[in-house]
Amino acid sequence: MLTPMAVWRYLCALAVLLAGSAAAQSISAKPDRFGYAECVDPNFRINVEWDLGSSYIAGTPIEVSVTKNSDCSVTTGAPANVQPAPTQKGSQAYAPVDLLVGETALCDADINAAKAGATYVCVKVTGFTSLDQKTSVSFALQPPAPPAVTRVVGGDQHLRINWDKGDSSDKVADYDLYAGAHDPNDSADGGTPGEDRFDGVDPVQRRIADTFARLENLDGKALENDQTYDVAVLARDEFGNESELSEVATGTPRAVDDFYAHYRQAGGAALGGGGCASAGAGWLAGLALAALLVGWRRRKGAALALLLGASLPAAAVDERPPRRLLFAIKVDRYDPQVDSEFKGAATPYRDIFGGRAPGRWQLEVDWQPIHWYGSLLVGGTVGYWQNIGRGRLHDTGAQSEDTALLDVIPLSVVATYRFDWAADRLRIPIIPYAQVGLSAALWAAFNGRGDVVSTPAIEGRTKGRGSGWTTGFTSAIGVALALDTLDSGLAREAYMDARIQRTSLFAEYGWTHLDGFGSKSQLVLSDRAWRFGLALEF
Repeated sequence: MLTPMAVWRYLCALAVLLAGSAAAQSISAKPDRFGYAECVDPNFRINVEWDLGSSYIAGTPIEVSVTKNSDCSVTTGAPANVQPAPTQKGSQAYAPVDLLVGETALCDADINAAKAGATYVCVKVTGFTSLDQKTSVSFALQPPAPPAVTRVVGGDQHLRINWDKGDSSDKVADYDLYAGAHDPNDSADGGTPGEDRFDGVDPVQRRIADTFARLENLDGKALENDQTYDVAVLARDEFGNESELSEVATGTPRAVDDFYAHYRQAGGAALGGGGCASAGAGWLAGLALAALLVGWRRRKGAALALLLGASLPAAAVDERPPRRLLFAIKVDRYDPQVDSEFKGAATPYRDIFGGRAPGRWQLEVDWQPIHWYGSLLVGGTVGYWQNIGRGRLHDTGAQSEDTALLDVIPLSVVATYRFDWAADRLRIPIIPYAQVGLSAALWAAFNGRGDVVSTPAIEGRTKGRGSGWTTGFTSAIGVALALDTLDSGLAREAYMDARIQRTSLFAEYGWTHLDGFGSKSQLVLSDRAWRFGLALEF
C-alpha cells in the first residue's frame, strides 16, 4: 500500500519529467562483448554502470535484471534479480557466466560470431517506465573455422599468399600469418597441420584485414630465392576467438627480371643513375622554373584573384588588360618507343608491358609577353605517366606474376605561337597554334618489391641502375576552340568572378623526341600522339 510520502515522491518525479528538466540518462557495459577466453577466465568481469538522471527520486526501488529479451522481460532460468542500494548512479559487476541466460552449456555453448548471442542488463525503477534503462552485452564462444590457404606464388625474394575463410558464414575480423623455412623432415606434401609446424612460434604478420598478404622478410631478412618456405594462417573473430591454424602450404621465391633488368639483358645501353643526363635535366628544370616565376611575378594579381575568387567592378570589365597567363591540362596516350633502340633484334619493352599505352597527364603554364597578330607564349610543362607490366622469370624467361613498373615524369620548356587575332577582333572561335621546346624526362623502373634495381656488369659492359634522365625536344601543332566567343554573357561573368579572359578546348598532335639527342646511353622515350585538353587564360 502506497504511503502519502511515496505518492508525493512519485508526483514530484512526474512533475520533473513533464517540465523537461531531467538530466540525461545513460547505461553502459564495459566491455560490451566477450569471447571464450574471457568466459573461462575466473577474474574477468563486465562492469555495468547506469545514471538515471535527476528525475530519479532517492530511495525509489530499483531492480537490476539479466534477460535475453530486448523488452527486458525476465526469462526462466535468469539469475536472481539484483537489488542494490537505490541510488541515481550505480554499477554492477558480472562474470560472463552470469550473463549466459538460458545457455545450459555455459562457456561451451555452440555460439560463434556468425550467430552471436546477446544478453540485456536492465535497470527498472518501480512505477516509472520512463526511467528504465537497458544495455546489451554480446558474446561468441566458438572459434571460426581454420582458413584454407589457396595459393602461394613465389616472386623475387617474396611470396604472395592467398587464402579463404574456412566457413563462408564466419565473421572474421582479421588474420595472423605464420611462416618459416621449410624443414625437409616435415611431410613431403606440405600438409603438416599448422598447429604442429608452428607450435610456440609467433606470427610474422598480425591483424591482416584481407585474405591475402605479401611476405618479404623473415627474422629481419629478405626471403631467399630458390629456398622453400612453409606458411599457415590463423583466423580471429571480433570477439577475440582464434581458429586453429590452417594446414601448411609451401612456396618458393624465384629470381624475376623487371623491365630494366630485361632491357639490359637484351643489350640495352641506357645506364641510368644520373651522369650527364641529370646535369642536362637540371638546367632544363631551372629554365622552366625561371619562366614560371617570371609569369607569376608579372601576373601575380590575377593569380591571387583566381585563388580568392575576387570580383572586379562592372566598369572594369570593358577595360581588360592584355592576357598574361595560360594554364592548361592536357592528356594523351603515351607509348614510348624504347624498343626502337634494338632495330627489331629484341623487344624488351613489349615483352614486359605488351601493347599497353596508358594515359599521360601534363600541366602547362605559359606567360604571354607579346600580342601582335597573335600571342607569343613561353613557359613550361610537367607531367606524369606510369605503365604496369609483368616481370620475366630469370631462368626460363616465362612471364611471372611480379609486377614491373615504369614511371616517367616529363618536363619541358616551351615556346608557343597562337594565332588568336581573329578570335579577339572578329570573334572567330578557332585558334591554330604551334609549339616547340626542350624536354627532359625522369624515368624509373621498379620491380615486384617496389625497388629500383641496379644491374651488374653484363659481358664486360658497365653496370646500370634502373632510373635516370633522358633529354630531347618536343613540338606540336594544334587548334583550340575559344568558348568565350560562343557565349559572351558567360565569358563576362567568368571575367568578373575570376578574371578568366578565355576558356578553350584544344586538340594537338605532338612529337616527343626523347633520345638524348642521339646518345646511346639514354633510354629512348620518344613518341607521337594526339593530345586533348582544357586551357584557361588570365
